Amino acid sequence: MAARRLARLLESRSLALIGVALAIVFCSGISYVLAERPPFSLGVRFIYPGTGAQTGSEFLIVAFLYAMGFIGLLLVYEAPRYRYRRSLMSGTLLSGMALLVVATLLLLAVYGMK
Repeated sequence: MAARRLARLLESRSLALIGVALAIVFCSGISYVLAERPPFSLGVRFIYPGTGAQTGSEFLIVAFLYAMGFIGLLLVYEAPRYRYRRSLMSGTLLSGMALLVVATLLLLAVYGMK
């Protein structure tokens, strides 16, 4: 039972997803949050308006937006798989582009506050 789970975990697709998840977490700033132990939020503000600080909630927000952008890119990448079913392909492509655009705009807004 445990050997089967370990074999499933060591498949290339699982390893790729684990690598992407780790990259998202580290790019979002987990090392800063673990080292500095900032407050979760500043009252009603979840994003610190300064230049060099980050709150714990900002880490979660940025990680979610990075993941949303990655899922959008993944949907855009997978859309040609449905080229013989036009409605499914266009729906997948449009939803992927919408996720990517929304994530990019929100990330620009978060980083613009800095």
